[in-house]
Amino acid sequence: MSIHRITLIVINLLLLSIQFTVSAQNADSSRSEIQAEMPPQTADTSAVEPGKANSDTIPALLKEDSGERTPVSSSVNADTSLHQECHHEDIIHDTTRLSLFNRKTIVNRNETPFHYSTQAIYRSDASSPSEMVTGNPFLVSIPFGLSNSLNRVLHQGNTAPITKFKQGQLLSSPVRNPLQGTDQLFLTSIATMELNPGYLSFSPPSGTFSTPEVHILWENGVFDENILNVRFSRPFTRNLTAHVYSNYRYFKGQSYSHLGNDVFDRFASFQDSADLSLKGYTPLVNERVTGAGFHWAGHKGHFSLNTQYGEFNNEIPIDTPSTTPDKTINARYSRYPLTIFGNATLTHSENIFSIIEAQVHTEPQTRITASTTSGTLKPLRKDADMFAIDGALKTGLKLTRNDSAGLLYTTHITRQTLYNDSLRDAFQHLPSLFYTRTFDLAGFSGNVSIDGGLILSAFNDSLFVDPGLNFSAQLNSEKQKYRLFIEKDLLPLVRSPEPDTLPEFEFTHKEYFRAGCELFYKWNMLSLSLGYQYVSRIDSQYIASAWPSGIPPYQQPRSTISIAPTFAPTENITVSASTTLSDKKPFVKAFGKVTYTAHPFNTSEFIDVSLYTSYWSERDRILFAGKSNWNKAVIHPGLEIAAHIKTFRLFYKVDNLFNREFAYVPGYYSPGITFRWGFNWFIQR
Repeated sequence: MSIHRITLIVINLLLLSIQFTVSAQNADSSRSEIQAEMPPQTADTSAVEPGKANSDTIPALLKEDSGERTPVSSSVNADTSLHQECHHEDIIHDTTRLSLFNRKTIVNRNETPFHYSTQAIYRSDASSPSEMVTGNPFLVSIPFGLSNSLNRVLHQGNTAPITKFKQGQLLSSPVRNPLQGTDQLFLTSIATMELNPGYLSFSPPSGTFSTPEVHILWENGVFDENILNVRFSRPFTRNLTAHVYSNYRYFKGQSYSHLGNDVFDRFASFQDSADLSLKGYTPLVNERVTGAGFHWAGHKGHFSLNTQYGEFNNEIPIDTPSTTPDKTINARYSRYPLTIFGNATLTHSENIFSIIEAQVHTEPQTRITASTTSGTLKPLRKDADMFAIDGALKTGLKLTRNDSAGLLYTTHITRQTLYNDSLRDAFQHLPSLFYTRTFDLAGFSGNVSIDGGLILSAFNDSLFVDPGLNFSAQLNSEKQKYRLFIEKDLLPLVRSPEPDTLPEFEFTHKEYFRAGCELFYKWNMLSLSLGYQYVSRIDSQYIASAWPSGIPPYQQPRSTISIAPTFAPTENITVSASTTLSDKKPFVKAFGKVTYTAHPFNTSEFIDVSLYTSYWSERDRILFAGKSNWNKAVIHPGLEIAAHIKTFRLFYKVDNLFNREFAYVPGYYSPGITFRWGFNWFIQR
């Protein structure tokens, strides 16, 4: 994107901001006049419990014009997880101007590792989930590059594709092919992120705001980096909200060298030169994602529809030695995924409810590699395609005020065209029963949820029947949170378009079992997170099939332990650390961060300065692309500085401060010390 086009975009957004500001001033003036005419008991909301909304205390103008929606009937929500009830009002509250941009609110809210609010997403200055959750004790980020759709977020560090992601309440987004990373999702397309017992959920913007919003993030840096994410959201009526977004990410594929400047010599003065980044190649990243969605809410339920189309062009290293020692041989992959997702929650009567979700996904894919024909090097193109339909229906009966039970049915149907034009079909049907109970106990609120049934799966002409079970429990208070999950399920149907990959039908009916617990405690200046997970043995060949080029960053551990203290001695200083111990290399994965917030001239604006370090111990040695040093210990320090002015953040990022050579994933060396800068702008009426 040219500087001229970027300048025009910024000018237009400035004009839009001015328009929003003028509108806000007029709206505030109108509210003041109306509130002045109201009786004191109507305008006074001090008696309302924080985070709750009483319809009798909301000014008439706010109820009619702001698009605020009536919450869904409690009989519908009786079966849903507790976090939806706990955070529904928080979401609306989080997106008000006072809450979003007040420094104390930003610092003091979202102090648990389970909930990422709008403030946390905005203040992270990140474009994708893996950047934002770095340092979370229960999540491990796997970066293939500085910013890349291949980057992944792994719950408890699971390299097997058993981390589940949900956009709604029922359907989880399975890993459909080895190139599907978590960062195909941009943060401008979500409002909140929740870590639930055993899975991650993302809430789309529609339905979670009550005033018009514009969110823009722009980042520029090395390798001609250009990231521009834009989202527009607004309510149209008190029942209907909608959003549209467009995201662009680009890194030029090119060689780099630190020999032409004094970077290498400066860092070699206090480190072993063999550990420093000298020369290499950074793969091409050229990605675009466009999407839109709307949400309608009424007294009998709510309905939403979201669609997203992407174009992903990536260079991916292949397992072929290069004649140039500092380079890898890459294949060019182009993917064009289109996803349409819809869900509806309906209340049929006082005690009967239904939840319906459906998703259609199609993803044409092209791979270009080098081929030698008659002594001439030519590009070899192969095409593949995937079409998938997922559906879920949950209908239940409210047994008592706190209990609900019923039927749950989920189906996954996939048809894939391989690179050799052969077809591969697979499906899964999961009929089951569910039971949910919410309760209050000695100052705690909690819930217990269990569902179990049969899993009918087929691969071509083979049919298998297996049992399935999911159990979760939560117990929450203001300063303590407990999570427990138990899961017995089938391994996902990961589908590589390569016709010569491992016989995947052997894994379509292979079960896995995992169980874990996650705890959070908070004191005045100290908080502590603890976690444990156990996973049954999973075949290493299957794990390899879920990663690009068949190379995972490490083998799936069977047991992991997480420990993460956070210390905030003052309002301006926060020191956090997290350590994950496992029974597979790397035995230790650690992260530490110190954040200081300064108030220049004692104003409401502030400056954030963060210094962090990520560490992985040595891994098992592996030979890939003719090299065997991918297993080096990772020592990855960085620096982030951001100036927060009103609703605008200007940030600067320094990555790999010591210019070290390491790779989280074999084939993807860190390019050494890099510098990036940009702005993050949240405009709200």
